[in-house]
Amino acid sequence: MGDPRVPLQYDRIDPEGLAWLQKVGDVISDSEGIVGVATGCIAGLGAASETGIIQAAGVFGGGIGAVGAAVGSCAVGGAMGYAGMDIISYG
Repeated sequence: MGDPRVPLQYDRIDPEGLAWLQKVGDVISDSEGIVGVATGCIAGLGAASETGIIQAAGVFGGGIGAVGAAVGSCAVGGAMGYAGMDIISYG
């Protein structure tokens, strides 16, 4: 018979087996979410600028209103990008 400790020694070398592949998939999935947020933020800013929302907020609220509208449009666009939605604007 063989040495009964061989499987235990193998388990010490690679206890997770191929579970590390799941970690690679998680990193790729997370990076897709980050890219979605970044591109969604940019698209949200573009849509708010094209439709005049940022300009109107600047007229009514001054600089603080314009910054608030820009931050809000970036947040909404980022959330939509993370969810995989399309942002359509007409300008």
